[in-house]
Amino acid sequence: MASIASATSLSAVAVLCVLRVAGADSPIYLRRLTGQPEGERSWMLALESDATDEEVRLLGRELQDGQHTDRDKGELLYVWGRTTMIGLRALLEKIPGRVRFAEEDLLERKALEPTHAMDRRMLQRTYPWGIQDISADVVRGRGAGVNVYVLDTGIRTTHEQFGGRAFAGVDVASTGSLTYCLPDSTTCSADDHGHGTASAGVVGASTYGVADGATLWSMKVLDANADGYTAWSVAAEQWVLTNGLRPAVVNVGFSGAGQSPSEKESIDALVSDGVTVVVAAGNENGDACGFNPAFISSAITVASYGGVSGSSPARSTYSNYGSCVDVWAPGSSIPSTAHSSDTAVDTGFGTAYSCAHVTGLVAIMYEANPTAGGMTASQRWNLLTASRRLHYVTGLPSTPFTPNVVPLAPTPGQPPVCVDTDDGATGSNSFSCNDWLDYSLYCHNSQYYDDIDFTALSMCCACFGGDFPAACGNSPTPVPARHSGRRLFEGVREPVTCGLFVSPGLGMS
Repeated sequence: MASIASATSLSAVAVLCVLRVAGADSPIYLRRLTGQPEGERSWMLALESDATDEEVRLLGRELQDGQHTDRDKGELLYVWGRTTMIGLRALLEKIPGRVRFAEEDLLERKALEPTHAMDRRMLQRTYPWGIQDISADVVRGRGAGVNVYVLDTGIRTTHEQFGGRAFAGVDVASTGSLTYCLPDSTTCSADDHGHGTASAGVVGASTYGVADGATLWSMKVLDANADGYTAWSVAAEQWVLTNGLRPAVVNVGFSGAGQSPSEKESIDALVSDGVTVVVAAGNENGDACGFNPAFISSAITVASYGGVSGSSPARSTYSNYGSCVDVWAPGSSIPSTAHSSDTAVDTGFGTAYSCAHVTGLVAIMYEANPTAGGMTASQRWNLLTASRRLHYVTGLPSTPFTPNVVPLAPTPGQPPVCVDTDDGATGSNSFSCNDWLDYSLYCHNSQYYDDIDFTALSMCCACFGGDFPAACGNSPTPVPARHSGRRLFEGVREPVTCGLFVSPGLGMS
């Protein structure tokens, strides 16, 4: 991926605040970059679901270059365009109570990768070290029939490594408006930067990809400078929600500063519809919770390991960390497809590469489990992390707390996975947890195994700040979960000894 040393740092956001307009009752989320001039700004407006067509048209007319999503197709209702702060306030006062919130939308450089010298030795392996490290080299050709939507700078779909499995999807960044592409187009949603082609290569290239049987769709939401508005991403995400083929994975291998309520709603809707969304933690060596979309709990947020030159369990020095990270994957010295020709290959660094590794694993999961699209996000998470390493990545900061989980590709002979059918558990003592700790149990000979050391062990109730904190006698204070059923219990490296035990009747299937 191209490095952009001159780009504005994402940490340059100086103001993140919420205003309320008298008489409008609509919060306004402000995001200002240091040194950015006042005047006309870009906004995203989230409308009430029962907003009339006339109200939508009014907003579109009043905003410069006003556009909106398509409610008739089932998309969430957003309008975006440009106006001044005074103009926005006047607009909200015209239709009080019809706009749920307004969010300032900045044109940001979102694909900002660390600068490192290319290591040609990484191109001399049969498969890249990252693929080998997560066991994706054992069985090849997986992910067939799964649609991966790569939101990025576009994809060079004609690259020989894609073998005719890459297609043009939509293009928002070229004109600022959502354009539907003919799948075989080589100009619509084309990559003029390189970041998207590299991401797609790690997902599904024949040699450099994790899921080299997957179908790849180019969703161009960043321009030739890797700049983009959040509205561009939301427009593409909503297109996938209503038009995308299933089973589907969405790969968002970039980040912006702050937290976008619009994109959170957009991604939440995708996940609720059976789509898994995988996002990059970001490359600011900071807390991923301060970056978008890394903060979004329904997405799978991926941080990077590989040290300075790859093939290492050390945290990549640039990688973000913190409680919003879900998993880790290789991200240093990763070879992949390049956009300069149909045969070009390059190596790069960044959490975009880590994100793409996990997207490939998700594609493998969907192929192996045809009903996964109808499961809950927690159930899909259990399938994805059935094979994994715990406490593998080194060099994690002591604070804030960061989960330390590396998902692996399933390999032949691996026992089948029990999927927890609900987020609660009850035992002989009839206690329950709002957020049940599921160790992604394996099924074997009708016994339950703790996957930390695979010893037969009764499960204990570990509530995330929950109902029965005394249930686990010697465990540390549990870490709050971002949402139910997704977080592994961290803080102990051995199975805890519990004061109360839960019988095996946990609603497993």
